[in-house]
Amino acid sequence: MAKSKKNIIVFDFETDGLKDCQPVQIGAVVIEPMNLELIKGSEFCSMMKPIDINRKDYYDNHADCIKWHEFVKKYKTSTSHWSCPIPAGKNIRRFDLPIVNKLNDKYKIKTMFHPHHSVDLEDFTYYWLEFLNEGPISYSMDNLRIFFGLDTNEIAHDALGDARETAIIIQRFLRLHKSQANKIPFKNAFK
Repeated sequence: MAKSKKNIIVFDFETDGLKDCQPVQIGAVVIEPMNLELIKGSEFCSMMKPIDINRKDYYDNHADCIKWHEFVKKYKTSTSHWSCPIPAGKNIRRFDLPIVNKLNDKYKIKTMFHPHHSVDLEDFTYYWLEFLNEGPISYSMDNLRIFFGLDTNEIAHDALGDARETAIIIQRFLRLHKSQANKIPFKNAFK
């Protein structure tokens, strides 16, 4: 029986908002995959110097990227790339993971995350909220905070605060899936 023992790293980049979306801050927390709890002491937050990926002379210190890589690497469960943590976040596939890939290319860092799996809050919100009679106004994080009644005293648009709040929502959805998984007859469902 396949069970994921890969840690889930919920992360968020804050960017300069310009055309190339250069990262200026990254925040992350880690969810343990079996009990779906945050791993104590697993927070990461780093301010980053904006970089111009197309100009080699703009940025000469990649310490922030190395710190980030070492943080993620710490949560691998073995030496295999199949044991890399699963990336998670809000709009992670279209926004945050492309930034990770650009940074990895620039600094010749090997892939940090699982090669196939990712957890994107965008999927959960669509699957579960799209069909509600009274769903959120939109799926923006600001509207999701209001809709879910999140009152965590986090500062919106702070990478670590956004990662924490995204993790809380992802944990809730994963627990929902976990509670329902054995109640739905998937095996031989098409016979």
